[in-house]
Amino acid sequence: TVLPSAPSDAGNYTASITLGEATATVSYEITKKSVTFASITAKDKVYDGTTKASCTIGTGLNGAVSGDNVYADVYTGNAAFEDANAGVNKKVTFSGREIAGTAKGNYELIQPEPQYRAITPRIITVTAKDQTVAVGGTVVSTPDQVEITSGTLVSGHSISEVTLTGDTSAITDSGTVTSSAIKILDSSNVDVTANYLVNYVAGKLTVTEAPAHTHDFTYSASGVTITATCSDTSCALHSSPATLTLSVTDATYTGSAYAGASLSDMTVWTGAGLTAPTIEYAGRGSTSYTKSTTAPTNAGTYTASITVDTNKTAKVDFT
Repeated sequence: TVLPSAPSDAGNYTASITLGEATATVSYEITKKSVTFASITAKDKVYDGTTKASCTIGTGLNGAVSGDNVYADVYTGNAAFEDANAGVNKKVTFSGREIAGTAKGNYELIQPEPQYRAITPRIITVTAKDQTVAVGGTVVSTPDQVEITSGTLVSGHSISEVTLTGDTSAITDSGTVTSSAIKILDSSNVDVTANYLVNYVAGKLTVTEAPAHTHDFTYSASGVTITATCSDTSCALHSSPATLTLSVTDATYTGSAYAGASLSDMTVWTGAGLTAPTIEYAGRGSTSYTKSTTAPTNAGTYTASITVDTNKTAKVDFT
């Protein structure tokens, strides 16, 4: 560029002098002046699941020539934390910042140095829902039994686990459901619980009288014993069934009806609401005696038996 006077803007130039027909030429460059933001400050933030950082920026520049129309463009660039997790002294880096003004071509912006700021945990309050449980029962411990009553989860986060406890050993209308050990996952099922500060609020626990249990028995017979087992696995008579055992003793003819047959374990059997079957007698071998609930009188060989559920029979022989 041929100028009538020496240039002042940054760029590449040539300077020359001419004497007669002789010309001397030299090339030179006016380099851009480095400037930095006079004021840029990253801010702490509450955990939001992203690395995005915000900052306060002034328009002033360090290193600009007085009077030049050049300033920081506050609407450009980005600031980002080193990662999204809560913590202190986390690095914040700046990129893409620009300058503006008619003289900006004479300057080169040096991006701001990293700064260190905090991402504080996100505060939420988790409240246990009220529950009603029968005495001796178990408090339901699932995520749907709590609710967030203060604060919010980051979008895409959810409660996957929680521990709920309460004393159900006695009837009460003023017990408490206590929550703890919450687990929070993000949309990729990554555990992000450490990024939250969780306050727990108890719910009300009402413990009521246990409903009456109705046994559903199945029966079996083996030898001289009949067994009644409750099908409800939580019932004591499932693991320790009720039994009824038929026993006899041989006797000598007395002219009176035989009285040597008896049933044992009657207390548990009748305590479970079961009715003891009637002992029946029948002749055996050469003894003719039609099956009857009446005990025989005459000498002979016999079989005593009891039957439940139509065809479950325990029996024993006697003389």
